[in-house]
This record gives sequence, structure tokens and C-alpha cells, in this order.
Amino acid sequence: MNVDLTRGYLFRSTTPNGGIQNVSFTSAAAEARFKIYLKVMGTDEGETLHGFRAGCAITLAITGADLCEIMGHVGWNRRHTAPYYMQLAKVLRPEGVSKHWLIWMLST
Repeated sequence: MNVDLTRGYLFRSTTPNGGIQNVSFTSAAAEARFKIYLKVMGTDEGETLHGFRAGCAITLAITGADLCEIMGHVGWNRRHTAPYYMQLAKVLRPEGVSKHWLIWMLST
């Protein structure tokens, strides 16, 4: 692509014909590109970048990262944001998502 990475934005938007635009890469552009990738792979089951962000935070919490590390990694600035989006009590309860995930894992 021959893109000079010493100037401009690290992630860049593209034109419909594949050219590079010198504008910031918006969350809407990231979400649209993500959906394209999922469709090309044939695995679009409603995933969103927002879900990946929360899932990343949950994974970090389960593996022992402290709240400040989690917040820094996913870009949350307020302490009440992390518990709101992670909802660890729901994820970890025996009859919740973790039970269904375990059943699915054991059946495959």
C-alpha cells in the first residue's frame, strides 16, 4: 500500500476504490469494516466491536487483571463504567452464561 506511517493517522479510512484518506478512522468505519470481515468469513452472528470490548474486559478480569489495568486497556475513564459493562455477577453465576458456555464446550 506504500503508506507513510511517520505522519498522519495510524488507522486510516479508505475510499471505495481502496485509496487511503487522510482522516481519522471513526468507530462507525471500524464497525462497518468489522462486519465486512465477519461476512467474508461466514461467521456474522451479530457480534459487535462493543461486545468485543466488554468481552476483552471480562477476560482480563477473570485472568486477574486489576480494575485500573482493565480500564486503561479498553479505554474506560470512570470506575463505574467497568462494572456496568462487564456485569461479572451475571457472567459468572452458575446458571448464567458460563454454564451455557461450558455445556457448549463439552458438547463439541
